[in-house]
Amino acid sequence: MRQRHILLLSIMLPLAACAPKLEDLQNASIPTYSVDQTPSADTAYIHGSTAEEEHLLGSTSLATFVAAVDGKLIEHTKGAAPTEGTKLTPGTHAVLIGVFGGDDRTGIPVRLEAEAGKKYVVKADAPKNGIEVLWEASGPPTYLYIADEQTGEAVTPRLPRDNTKATELHADATGPDAATIRSNGGYEGMLEYRGAGVITIDNKYTTKSAGNGVYEVTARLSPGLHAIGIRFRSESWIGEVPLLLEVKPAASYAVRHAYGVKRIGDKKWSTFTIWIENEKTGEKVIPDVDIPLNRRLL
Repeated sequence: MRQRHILLLSIMLPLAACAPKLEDLQNASIPTYSVDQTPSADTAYIHGSTAEEEHLLGSTSLATFVAAVDGKLIEHTKGAAPTEGTKLTPGTHAVLIGVFGGDDRTGIPVRLEAEAGKKYVVKADAPKNGIEVLWEASGPPTYLYIADEQTGEAVTPRLPRDNTKATELHADATGPDAATIRSNGGYEGMLEYRGAGVITIDNKYTTKSAGNGVYEVTARLSPGLHAIGIRFRSESWIGEVPLLLEVKPAASYAVRHAYGVKRIGDKKWSTFTIWIENEKTGEKVIPDVDIPLNRRLL
C-alpha cells in the first residue's frame, strides 16, 4: 500500500464518517499558530523560499515552508503561498520545516534558537544528479535547514529528509538525572498500524531505520528544554509534529496516541491525537494535539 505523507498545513478537507452523529462528537483540539507578517526589532521572523535546481535532465522546483511551531499548526491565510512567513518570540522553538518537490512532501522537526531582530529562511539543497531526482524510489534526498537570511549562514544542521542518510544520531544522556522518553506503536484490529514515535531530538535523528514507519525508540535526555520531533502513522498516513518538552530530572515520559472521529465546525474529521505523558504521575505534560487526516493527498 502506498503511504501518504501529511504536512501540518491548516488548509485541509473533511473526511466524511458514517457514525456517530455530528452533535455527539467531541470537538477536536487543534492548537494553531497565527501567521504574523510584520517583523519587528524585538521579535524574530521566519519564512520559506522558492528555488529552481538545475540537473542533468532539466530542473526541479522546490518550495520550502514552516508547517508548525511548538506543537501548533500554522494558520496560513486563504490562498497564500506556502512560503509566507511568521513572527517568532526570541528563544528556543521546535519548528516543523518542509519542502514541496513535485508530488513529494516531507517535513523535519528541528530546534531553532531564535534571536530578536533576526530573519530566518527555510532552505533546501537538492541533488544535482537528474537520474537521482527522477528515479530514486524514496524521492529526492533533499537536505533541509534554517539559515540566517542576511548572512546565508545555516543556523540548524543540514538534515536529510530520509533519516537513513543521517550521519550523526542523538546521543543518550548519562548519569542519575537523565530522563527517558519512549515511543509506542502497534497493530490495532486486524492489520491497521498506528503509532507515534520520537524521530528527532534537538536537530538529530534518533534512528537510521529504513522506511517511514514509527520506531520503538527509547531515548535518554538531560534535564532542561528539548525540541522533540514526533513522527506519527495511522495506517497509510504519515506526518510529523514539533514539540517543546521541559524535561525533569530522572523523569519517565511516553508518547501516547489515539485515533477517532471528532468534530471541527460542522464537519466530521478522522483525527490522530498525540500527547506526551509522565509515566510515573500520569500527568499529560504535553496536552492533546489533534491532527485532522487530510484526504487531499489520496
